[in-house]
Amino acid sequence: MKQASLYRPQAGMSLIELMISILLGLIVMAGVLQIFGSTLKGNQYIIASARLNQELDGAMKVMTSELRRAGYSPAWTTFGWGGGGRTGGTVVNNHHFGALHIPALDCLLYGYDRNDNGTIDTSERNGFRLNDNGSISMRKSCDPDSETGAGAADNSSACYTDCASAGSWESITDPDVVEVTALRFEVQGSKCLNAATEDYWEEMGDNVTAFPCEDYTPTSPSIYSPAAVAPSPGDRMVEVRQVTITLEGQVKSDPTVRKETRAAVRVRNDRIFIE
Repeated sequence: MKQASLYRPQAGMSLIELMISILLGLIVMAGVLQIFGSTLKGNQYIIASARLNQELDGAMKVMTSELRRAGYSPAWTTFGWGGGGRTGGTVVNNHHFGALHIPALDCLLYGYDRNDNGTIDTSERNGFRLNDNGSISMRKSCDPDSETGAGAADNSSACYTDCASAGSWESITDPDVVEVTALRFEVQGSKCLNAATEDYWEEMGDNVTAFPCEDYTPTSPSIYSPAAVAPSPGDRMVEVRQVTITLEGQVKSDPTVRKETRAAVRVRNDRIFIE
Protein backbone atom coordinates (compact mmCIF):
# COMPACT_ATOMS: atom_id res chain seq x y z
CA MET A 1 0.00 0.00 0.00
CA LYS A 2 1.35 3.35 -1.13
CA GLN A 3 1.61 5.98 1.59
CA ALA A 4 0.57 9.61 0.81
CA SER A 5 3.35 12.19 0.93
CA LEU A 6 3.22 14.62 3.85
CA TYR A 7 4.77 17.44 1.74
CA ARG A 8 3.12 19.23 -1.15
CA PRO A 9 5.13 21.13 -3.76
CA GLN A 10 4.93 24.99 -3.50
CA ALA A 11 3.47 26.64 -6.54
CA GLY A 12 4.63 30.29 -5.74
CA MET A 13 3.21 33.48 -7.38
CA SER A 14 1.98 33.55 -10.87
CA LEU A 15 3.37 36.06 -13.38
CA ILE A 16 0.15 38.10 -13.28
CA GLU A 17 0.26 38.34 -9.48
CA LEU A 18 3.88 39.47 -9.63
CA MET A 19 3.09 42.17 -12.18
CA ILE A 20 0.18 43.43 -10.10
CA SER A 21 2.41 43.60 -7.01
CA ILE A 22 5.08 45.56 -8.88
CA LEU A 23 2.43 47.97 -10.23
CA LEU A 24 1.02 48.60 -6.76
CA GLY A 25 4.51 49.19 -5.42
CA LEU A 26 5.25 51.70 -8.16
CA ILE A 27 2.01 53.57 -7.45
CA VAL A 28 2.86 53.80 -3.75
CA MET A 29 6.41 54.90 -4.54
CA ALA A 30 5.15 57.60 -6.93
CA GLY A 31 2.87 58.95 -4.21
CA VAL A 32 5.72 59.03 -1.71
CA LEU A 33 8.02 60.81 -4.19
CA GLN A 34 5.32 63.37 -4.99
CA ILE A 35 4.80 64.14 -1.31
CA PHE A 36 8.56 64.38 -0.80
CA GLY A 37 8.91 66.74 -3.78
CA SER A 38 6.09 68.98 -2.55
CA THR A 39 7.59 69.09 0.93
CA LEU A 40 11.03 69.90 -0.44
CA LYS A 41 9.64 72.66 -2.65
CA GLY A 42 7.68 74.07 0.28
CA ASN A 43 10.80 74.08 2.44
CA GLN A 44 12.78 75.84 -0.28
CA TYR A 45 10.05 78.50 -0.57
CA ILE A 46 10.05 79.02 3.20
CA ILE A 47 13.85 79.34 3.26
CA ALA A 48 13.83 81.75 0.31
CA SER A 49 11.05 83.84 1.88
CA ALA A 50 12.92 83.95 5.18
CA ARG A 51 16.11 85.13 3.47
CA LEU A 52 14.17 87.75 1.49
CA ASN A 53 12.51 89.00 4.67
CA GLN A 54 15.86 89.08 6.44
CA GLU A 55 17.54 91.11 3.68
CA LEU A 56 14.74 93.63 3.09
CA ASP A 57 13.72 94.05 6.74
CA GLY A 58 17.35 94.47 7.77
CA ALA A 59 17.95 97.13 5.10
CA MET A 60 14.73 98.94 6.04
CA LYS A 61 15.66 98.93 9.72
CA VAL A 62 19.05 100.47 8.98
CA MET A 63 17.56 103.16 6.73
CA THR A 64 14.75 104.15 9.10
CA SER A 65 17.04 104.23 12.12
CA GLU A 66 19.59 106.43 10.35
CA LEU A 67 17.04 108.72 8.74
CA ARG A 68 15.39 109.59 12.05
CA ARG A 69 18.71 111.10 13.21
CA ALA A 70 19.34 113.19 10.09
CA GLY A 71 20.27 116.79 10.86
CA TYR A 72 21.17 116.22 14.50
CA SER A 73 23.83 118.33 16.16
CA PRO A 74 24.19 119.62 19.73
CA ALA A 75 25.31 123.00 18.38
CA TRP A 76 22.65 125.40 17.08
CA THR A 77 24.85 126.50 14.21
CA THR A 78 24.88 125.78 10.51
CA PHE A 79 26.20 122.46 9.29
CA GLY A 80 27.57 124.20 6.22
CA TRP A 81 26.25 121.69 3.67
CA GLY A 82 25.66 124.23 0.91
CA GLY A 83 24.92 127.40 2.89
CA GLY A 84 22.03 128.46 5.06
CA GLY A 85 18.29 128.63 4.67
CA ARG A 86 16.31 128.00 1.51
CA THR A 87 18.09 130.67 -0.53
CA GLY A 88 20.98 131.56 1.75
CA GLY A 89 18.97 132.96 4.65
CA THR A 90 20.19 132.92 8.24
CA VAL A 91 20.10 129.47 9.81
CA VAL A 92 19.05 129.48 13.45
CA ASN A 93 19.74 125.80 13.78
CA ASN A 94 21.68 123.33 11.69
CA HIS A 95 18.74 121.44 10.24
CA HIS A 96 18.64 122.92 6.74
CA PHE A 97 18.22 120.91 3.54
CA GLY A 98 21.93 120.14 3.26
CA ALA A 99 21.66 117.69 6.17
CA LEU A 100 18.91 115.77 4.33
CA HIS A 101 18.64 115.80 0.57
CA ILE A 102 16.98 113.52 -2.01
CA PRO A 103 18.78 114.08 -5.34
CA ALA A 104 16.88 111.23 -7.04
CA LEU A 105 13.89 109.04 -6.25
CA ASP A 106 16.15 106.06 -5.47
CA CYS A 107 18.85 107.97 -3.55
CA LEU A 108 18.89 109.84 -0.25
CA LEU A 109 21.85 111.71 1.27
CA TYR A 110 21.99 112.87 4.87
CA GLY A 111 24.29 113.68 7.74
CA TYR A 112 24.26 114.09 11.51
CA ASP A 113 26.78 114.77 14.23
CA ARG A 114 27.43 111.34 15.76
CA ASN A 115 30.35 112.40 17.93
CA ASP A 116 28.77 115.68 19.14
CA ASN A 117 31.67 117.85 18.00
CA GLY A 118 29.46 120.47 16.34
CA THR A 119 30.22 119.66 12.70
CA ILE A 120 29.64 116.95 10.11
CA ASP A 121 32.85 114.98 9.75
CA THR A 122 33.83 112.98 6.68
CA SER A 123 32.46 109.74 8.15
CA GLU A 124 29.16 111.46 9.04
CA ARG A 125 28.18 112.31 5.45
CA ASN A 126 26.09 109.26 4.60
CA GLY A 127 23.39 108.10 2.23
CA PHE A 128 21.50 105.22 0.63
CA ARG A 129 21.06 104.36 -3.03
CA LEU A 130 19.82 101.57 -5.33
CA ASN A 131 22.54 100.09 -7.53
CA ASP A 132 22.23 98.72 -11.07
CA ASN A 133 23.00 95.19 -9.83
CA GLY A 134 19.90 95.16 -7.60
CA SER A 135 21.62 95.88 -4.29
CA ILE A 136 21.34 98.75 -1.81
CA SER A 137 24.47 100.63 -0.84
CA MET A 138 25.13 102.86 2.14
CA ARG A 139 27.59 105.70 1.88
CA LYS A 140 30.13 105.37 4.69
CA SER A 141 31.95 108.68 4.17
CA CYS A 142 32.41 111.65 1.86
CA ASP A 143 35.36 114.02 2.01
CA PRO A 144 34.28 117.39 0.56
CA ASP A 145 37.82 118.47 -0.24
CA SER A 146 38.50 115.38 -2.34
CA GLU A 147 35.37 115.63 -4.48
CA THR A 148 35.13 117.45 -7.80
CA GLY A 149 34.38 121.11 -7.30
CA ALA A 150 34.97 121.00 -3.59
CA GLY A 151 35.59 124.37 -2.02
CA ALA A 152 36.13 125.12 1.63
CA ALA A 153 35.77 122.33 4.17
CA ASP A 154 32.15 121.27 4.80
CA ASN A 155 30.95 123.18 1.73
CA SER A 156 31.14 120.70 -1.14
CA SER A 157 27.96 120.36 -3.18
CA ALA A 158 29.10 116.93 -4.43
CA CYS A 159 28.69 115.38 -0.99
CA TYR A 160 24.98 116.15 -0.85
CA THR A 161 24.01 116.03 -4.54
CA ASP A 162 26.12 113.27 -6.15
CA CYS A 163 24.74 109.77 -5.68
CA ALA A 164 26.87 108.16 -8.38
CA SER A 165 30.47 108.64 -7.39
CA ALA A 166 30.96 111.01 -4.46
CA GLY A 167 32.11 109.25 -1.30
CA SER A 168 32.77 105.66 -0.30
CA TRP A 169 29.82 103.26 -0.69
CA GLU A 170 29.26 99.75 0.69
CA SER A 171 26.47 97.24 -0.09
CA ILE A 172 24.08 96.37 2.74
CA THR A 173 22.18 93.70 0.75
CA ASP A 174 23.53 90.64 -1.07
CA PRO A 175 22.72 90.86 -4.82
CA ASP A 176 23.56 87.16 -5.27
CA VAL A 177 20.68 86.22 -2.98
CA VAL A 178 18.13 89.05 -3.21
CA GLU A 179 17.48 91.44 -6.08
CA VAL A 180 16.06 94.78 -4.95
CA THR A 181 13.76 95.86 -7.79
CA ALA A 182 12.65 99.24 -6.40
CA LEU A 183 13.75 101.75 -3.77
CA ARG A 184 11.89 105.05 -3.45
CA PHE A 185 12.24 108.01 -1.10
CA GLU A 186 9.24 110.37 -1.12
CA VAL A 187 8.35 113.35 1.07
CA GLN A 188 4.58 112.91 1.50
CA GLY A 189 3.42 114.37 4.80
CA SER A 190 6.23 116.94 5.09
CA LYS A 191 5.08 120.44 6.08
CA CYS A 192 6.45 123.95 5.61
CA LEU A 193 5.25 126.42 8.24
CA ASN A 194 5.71 130.18 8.44
CA ALA A 195 5.73 131.03 12.15
CA ALA A 196 5.26 134.74 11.42
CA THR A 197 2.14 134.49 9.21
CA GLU A 198 0.90 131.03 10.31
CA ASP A 199 0.76 129.96 6.66
CA TYR A 200 1.64 126.35 5.95
CA TRP A 201 1.42 123.72 3.29
CA GLU A 202 1.78 119.96 3.32
CA GLU A 203 3.18 117.85 0.49
CA MET A 204 0.81 115.03 -0.53
CA GLY A 205 2.02 114.20 -4.05
CA ASP A 206 3.58 110.92 -5.19
CA ASN A 207 7.18 110.67 -6.41
CA VAL A 208 8.05 114.09 -4.95
CA THR A 209 11.60 114.42 -3.62
CA ALA A 210 11.81 118.16 -2.83
CA PHE A 211 10.89 119.14 0.72
CA PRO A 212 8.17 121.84 0.87
CA CYS A 213 10.36 124.69 2.13
CA GLU A 214 12.74 124.19 -0.77
CA ASP A 215 10.08 125.33 -3.23
CA TYR A 216 6.97 127.33 -2.40
CA THR A 217 5.12 126.16 -5.49
CA PRO A 218 2.83 123.34 -4.30
CA THR A 219 2.88 120.03 -6.10
CA SER A 220 -0.60 118.65 -6.78
CA PRO A 221 -2.16 117.17 -4.77
CA SER A 222 -1.21 119.31 -1.77
CA ILE A 223 -2.84 120.70 1.33
CA TYR A 224 -2.06 124.33 2.05
CA SER A 225 -3.62 127.12 4.09
CA PRO A 226 -4.34 129.74 3.01
CA ALA A 227 -1.73 129.44 0.25
CA ALA A 228 1.85 128.38 -0.27
CA VAL A 229 3.29 131.87 -0.51
CA ALA A 230 6.94 132.88 -0.35
CA PRO A 231 7.89 134.28 3.06
CA SER A 232 9.10 137.81 3.63
CA PRO A 233 12.67 138.50 4.73
CA GLY A 234 13.00 137.90 8.44
CA ASP A 235 10.17 135.35 8.67
CA ARG A 236 10.98 132.35 10.80
CA MET A 237 10.35 129.11 8.92
CA VAL A 238 9.91 125.57 10.25
CA GLU A 239 10.06 122.50 8.03
CA VAL A 240 8.64 119.31 9.48
CA ARG A 241 10.07 116.48 7.41
CA GLN A 242 8.70 113.02 6.75
CA VAL A 243 10.13 110.50 4.30
CA THR A 244 8.25 107.49 3.01
CA ILE A 245 10.56 104.63 2.05
CA THR A 246 9.25 101.97 -0.35
CA LEU A 247 11.32 98.83 -0.83
CA GLU A 248 10.57 95.99 -3.26
CA GLY A 249 12.61 92.88 -3.90
CA GLN A 250 12.64 89.27 -5.04
CA VAL A 251 14.74 86.16 -4.54
CA LYS A 252 17.45 86.02 -7.18
CA SER A 253 17.01 82.31 -7.88
CA ASP A 254 13.20 82.40 -7.75
CA PRO A 255 11.58 85.68 -8.89
CA THR A 256 8.16 84.38 -7.85
CA VAL A 257 9.16 84.94 -4.22
CA ARG A 258 8.59 88.68 -3.88
CA LYS A 259 8.03 91.22 -1.14
CA GLU A 260 7.16 94.90 -0.80
CA THR A 261 7.59 96.86 2.42
CA ARG A 262 6.99 100.50 3.26
CA ALA A 263 7.79 102.78 6.18
CA ALA A 264 7.00 106.44 6.90
CA VAL A 265 9.83 108.03 8.86
CA ARG A 266 9.36 111.26 10.82
CA VAL A 267 12.71 113.03 10.94
CA ARG A 268 13.15 114.06 14.56
CA ASN A 269 15.21 117.17 13.83
CA ASP A 270 13.11 119.87 12.20
CA ARG A 271 14.71 122.36 9.87
CA ILE A 272 14.40 125.90 11.29
CA PHE A 273 15.68 128.99 9.50
CA ILE A 274 15.07 132.71 9.05
CA GLU A 275 14.31 133.73 5.49
